[in-house]
Amino acid sequence: MTTLTPTTRTAAPAPAERKQRSLWGDAWRRLISSFTGRLGLAITLALVLTALLIPVIRPYSPDRDRNLRLRLTAPSWSLPAAERERLKLDLFTTPFGTDELGRDLFVRVLHGSRISLSVGLFSVALAVIFGSLLGLVAGFIGG
Repeated sequence: MTTLTPTTRTAAPAPAERKQRSLWGDAWRRLISSFTGRLGLAITLALVLTALLIPVIRPYSPDRDRNLRLRLTAPSWSLPAAERERLKLDLFTTPFGTDELGRDLFVRVLHGSRISLSVGLFSVALAVIFGSLLGLVAGFIGG
């Protein structure tokens, strides 16, 4: 005659003991798990760090950063070696070239990124505020 022994079962954790997943946590896990998400996050962080640190790395003053000897110079990487030696330029001294007053366009673009980021953040914040208010009103009215 065979006897049956009861099997031990582990009880499922109570709902209060389970770790709750939030929408933000789920979105973060999905962002980090995809290659394009990591790439976009890295590019965004690089742009934000550049915009925040450029005044420390390369201060810019429009009054003293003029060099009329370098007026309307092409990008330094595209100049022939003889021309770079004549102008005493490094290979990547002026990677975007210079303007009519001899100011480095690359430095000016980097300093402009601060303004671009602040305008972008302000416009997104404004859209979130007005969109949320419009959604609240539409939900309250029922349409």
